[in-house]
Amino acid sequence: MRKIRFFIFLAAALLVAGTTGEARIYRYTDNNGVTRYTNDLSSVPESYRNTAEATREIPVRPARAEDGTKATKPGAEEKADESKTFQDMEERRLELEAKKQALDEKYQDLIRQQKKLKDAGKQLKGKKQVRAHREKVQALNEKIRAYQEEQNALKAEIEQYNKEMDDLRDGS
Repeated sequence: MRKIRFFIFLAAALLVAGTTGEARIYRYTDNNGVTRYTNDLSSVPESYRNTAEATREIPVRPARAEDGTKATKPGAEEKADESKTFQDMEERRLELEAKKQALDEKYQDLIRQQKKLKDAGKQLKGKKQVRAHREKVQALNEKIRAYQEEQNALKAEIEQYNKEMDDLRDGS
């Protein structure tokens, strides 16, 4: 019975360590006036953490020059066909949000499965049931690991998106 409790505790610890329940996107503005986005509060520099705002959306708007026209660097028009546009980035943002939502749903499903296993673990009778339950716990732990890998991959995609947005805003 102790092993079952250990596996259930391990599954719970992995879920808690992997996410805080609902993934969020944090927004902060650095000293240069650049608005930055991340899905990991720990990646926000400490000096900005108290001003970082949790949000579910990343607004996309083109940079503007002082006269209200779109700010571009010399030769930027020539690169426009080759580089990503704000519309492309908006589509990418929507894709990332859809992935995030799917991950949130997967997380909720894992929580439900964990609760169900925990409840079932209280009613085990005999070695056969214990063995079968242990296998279910191990399978859940594998799902949790897969979830964490997907979460890390999404984090990397969001970081790449943020870099591309910075490049696009800077006109490079």
